[in-house]
Amino acid sequence: DTTQAPSGFTYSIRLRSDSTDDFTVRFKPGVNTFVYDVFVRLRYTEFNSDGDSAQKSIEFPIDNAQNIFTRNLSLGQFTRFFVSPPDMLRFFRNELSNNSNITRKFRGIDYVFAGGSQDLKLFIDISRTQNSFVQNRPEFSNIDDGLGIFSSRSMSTFRNVVLADKASLDAINSLPGFTP
Repeated sequence: DTTQAPSGFTYSIRLRSDSTDDFTVRFKPGVNTFVYDVFVRLRYTEFNSDGDSAQKSIEFPIDNAQNIFTRNLSLGQFTRFFVSPPDMLRFFRNELSNNSNITRKFRGIDYVFAGGSQDLKLFIDISRTQNSFVQNRPEFSNIDDGLGIFSSRSMSTFRNVVLADKASLDAINSLPGFTP
């Protein structure tokens, strides 16, 4: 189990381009998870001029929560990360093309927590070392002629985070191609 949702805690986001108040993403680290990535996912349906549609999403990486290690977290305690709404909206705006043949309809926002095993943590630790420090990557006896790492990862998603107000929905609908 990667994460545990805070009981009685309502997830909500207040989005404004001019906001000076960050919103909080909270989770409790899983017992057997040693490294995390945390994202805010914007889900939408994209329609083209031919009438075809596709479900799409964009993931905003919470910068201070990328490849965090549980040694930096208190197991059993909720961990908090703060997200800047203007930074997140700017990221989404930059990721979306401005194409007059495409319209988009907002479907929801999710919090996504990806947790990795101890082997993945070790691989990341070794990959981060400076060139002056040489350490062999771990070898696994059950893989022949393979490169990389064979490890486990789990994902927990808290779907449909509540938008705090109509202005938050308006901020999303102001993104390229979005319509109310």
